[in-house]
Amino acid sequence: MKLFSNLFPGNHSKILLSAFTAVLLLNSGCATRTAGSAKTAAATGGISDAEIRDVVARVAKHQLHALADGAYPEVTNIDEAKNVKPPEGIAWNYPWGVALYGMERSVDVTGDQAVDKFVVEHNLICARDYDWFAGMEKQFGRTAVAPLMRGSKIGGLLRLGSLDSCGAMGNEMLESMIRHPDQVTPEEKAVVARIADWVVHKQDRMPDGTLWRSRSMGGTVWPDDLYMGGVFLVRWGIYNHDQKFIDDAAQNIIHQAALEADTDGLWFHGYFVNEKKHAPFKWGRGNGWFTVTLVETLSAMAENDPLRPQLLDILRKQID
Repeated sequence: MKLFSNLFPGNHSKILLSAFTAVLLLNSGCATRTAGSAKTAAATGGISDAEIRDVVARVAKHQLHALADGAYPEVTNIDEAKNVKPPEGIAWNYPWGVALYGMERSVDVTGDQAVDKFVVEHNLICARDYDWFAGMEKQFGRTAVAPLMRGSKIGGLLRLGSLDSCGAMGNEMLESMIRHPDQVTPEEKAVVARIADWVVHKQDRMPDGTLWRSRSMGGTVWPDDLYMGGVFLVRWGIYNHDQKFIDDAAQNIIHQAALEADTDGLWFHGYFVNEKKHAPFKWGRGNGWFTVTLVETLSAMAENDPLRPQLLDILRKQID
């Protein structure tokens, strides 16, 4: 919010606090305001900080549910593994990664430690499940274990193959690890290292380093991938104290802006590389992916970073 206030004085900072709330609400649904709070908002010209905090607290609390660890025994064959009790309550997909990250950030304003505890435990279970599958793959080979992987709750992590399968979940896991260094396990380290290897070394990139989808519609660049890849790169840079990963995210923003940003500052949802034309629509959530990623990247950069002025210019145009 300090960053937003400095960039956009007056009503803009209030609007953007509501936009930050959308990180948590993006995949969760909304809470209903009471008549009394509506009157307060009307009298003050907008939703109050207390109302925003109340919505964030209730939406975060609504995500809590029972978690149960699986059994991770040593097995002598795949048939034994098929009968092993799986973990319960976990999931691995990009909408859930966005929600978990929003829950982590919500604790900063609500102080609800139950939400924080849930995210930590969820990630520890995912990491233990991954470690068990990785051990079986080493023991029996990927082909033999593949059918079990397809039915796993962490199938996206086990298969990878796209930024959607790892970026948002990797970002929220890194955030949890950065917040709770005393609770980080070797299994979690292995998970984020696997994701980093994919994002940094294996994900398709254009010659200038821009993340892209080479097999999608003949080759496309999407603002979605700024979130799926960029926010993970930012957290990976913070976690490893290595600026090059944050610069990588910044350069991706600059390159994508050149391809997708319209003259009014809003972004088109994608760019067709071979046809050298942007997609026909300006998608609301696509612009949201970009906004969040840019603010996350700026927040991790030094004030004198040479890329910072260019990023600020791109952000101001889009927000306005």
